[in-house]
Amino acid sequence: MSVFSNLNVWRDETDRSVAAQMAVDEAILRKTTPVLGNSANLRFYLLPKDAVTLGFFMPISEIEISRSDRVESLNPPFSIVRRLTGGGIVFHGSDVTFSLAVGKENPLSSSVTADRYQVIHEALRDSLVECNIYPDAELVLISSNDSQPGELACFSKPVGWDVLNRNNGEKIAGGAQRRSGGAWLHQGTVQIPGERSLFAEWTDLFSKKLGTARNWDGSPAIEIEASNLEKSRYSSLEWNERL
Repeated sequence: MSVFSNLNVWRDETDRSVAAQMAVDEAILRKTTPVLGNSANLRFYLLPKDAVTLGFFMPISEIEISRSDRVESLNPPFSIVRRLTGGGIVFHGSDVTFSLAVGKENPLSSSVTADRYQVIHEALRDSLVECNIYPDAELVLISSNDSQPGELACFSKPVGWDVLNRNNGEKIAGGAQRRSGGAWLHQGTVQIPGERSLFAEWTDLFSKKLGTARNWDGSPAIEIEASNLEKSRYSSLEWNERL
């Protein structure tokens, strides 16, 4: 059953810095959620391969600790930007990212955070399975009771309602949220094997599982707000090194 009566889907192919991408997500939250009603805005986008994002409450000093735990070799410098949402540290580059902005009038907005995660990630998991993105994997949702708090890197250990491969414990998808005046923003990341694409079959199916999807291209008001936020917040040391 669809969660949203209407889902505006923006496959944003604009080449933006990681700071600009974070700014667009917040601009959507600010500019559109007051008038969404039971609708929602879903945006798919790709972050630069050197992008690193960290949660609102995560100390920036922990990035080197997290980096030392990764198997693959990572060479600085990174483009490090703090997210508006919570969670840990995400090293991007092999993932497809998305954001979901929902107004306070939607019934899901009155639910607890864990329930919102569950609804989104069930739709995400089902779309990945139906499109056979991981043909040799068994994708499951980790119960909130099995989460492992305190991990620095989001993809080191799963937390409640993350999508993971039961066969090897690998985390496939995760996300973080932020409330604002009853509305809320979900920022998600999905590890995709092979070439990253905003127009893959699973993005279409994921959208349809969340609601009655229609194409959307943002708005000039969002772009203006995002430009201001990029300069005043996401490109500033005061924001990115606040902890």
